[in-house]
Amino acid sequence: MYYKYMNNRSSSLSTYTYIILCLCLLSGPLYSQAPQTEWFVSATGDDQLDGTWGLDLASVQRAISLIRRAYAAQPFDTATINIHGMIRNYGPDATDIAMVTLRGGGLPAIIFRGESTGSGLDAGGRLMVLYIENTRHVTVENLIITGGYANIGGGAMIISNSFTLGPGGVIEGNTATSFGGGLSVWVGDLTISGGTRIANNTAANGGGLGIAESQARIHGDAIIEGNTANENGGGIQIQNSNRLTIEDGAIIRGNIAGISGGGIISIRSPIVINGARIEGNRALRGGGILIDRLANLNQEGGVITGNTPSDVEEGT
Repeated sequence: MYYKYMNNRSSSLSTYTYIILCLCLLSGPLYSQAPQTEWFVSATGDDQLDGTWGLDLASVQRAISLIRRAYAAQPFDTATINIHGMIRNYGPDATDIAMVTLRGGGLPAIIFRGESTGSGLDAGGRLMVLYIENTRHVTVENLIITGGYANIGGGAMIISNSFTLGPGGVIEGNTATSFGGGLSVWVGDLTISGGTRIANNTAANGGGLGIAESQARIHGDAIIEGNTANENGGGIQIQNSNRLTIEDGAIIRGNIAGISGGGIISIRSPIVINGARIEGNRALRGGGILIDRLANLNQEGGVITGNTPSDVEEGT
């Protein structure tokens, strides 16, 4: 009797296991595979590869296309594009706007990260390097943005977006014929962190930075130096914006404007300076800072000194 009972019980268990196995096979895998969240791009890569480690892509825009595809299949929070060496290849997926374009939904937050000293994106004077509009947060760290050329935003143009230039980020050697030689921000939220540098960029206005209808914070040992504006705002031009805060050891130095605001010109925008240095800048008016009568300067600490012909001047 005991043997018969155990034999019947074993048969029942086998039938039950079989049913469960069939249900699992019909319903798909118990655990979905984690999505790819890192892509690799190098000067010796190939856009026919998948961008996983050791199978580097040749262009950053191709990485963006693959990220968009992966995000559509299974959404995730953040994608990191690891860049090794100086990338000059636009790739077949590039737009006619910029070397790298991030626009609209369908993307996670993006981190552009240089893997080694000297890694960067060089647009070769053809287009701006980065165009970012109405997408999720974008961060650039340990990476050089150079060789950009555009009417607005030679190095990068940020529209309706948040953007962080993180540690090791460098924006240099870019040109805008109108506004924001290194970086232009419109209706955005800009953070420039310590360990960054915006240098040797050129524009008609806002040689280093052009900020409009936005808010911006420059902090840590961030440096904005050696930028040139043919007209106004050698280092920074900010207009119609919520606030520009410069603090915690940030430095604005050695910038030149042909007319006003060698370091900074503020048009209808408040500026707060706390623990920063504004020094050695030059213009015809307001060598350090020129503030129009609808703006205001709140200096809570820091130093404004050695600017030509004046450190701070109020303009019309």
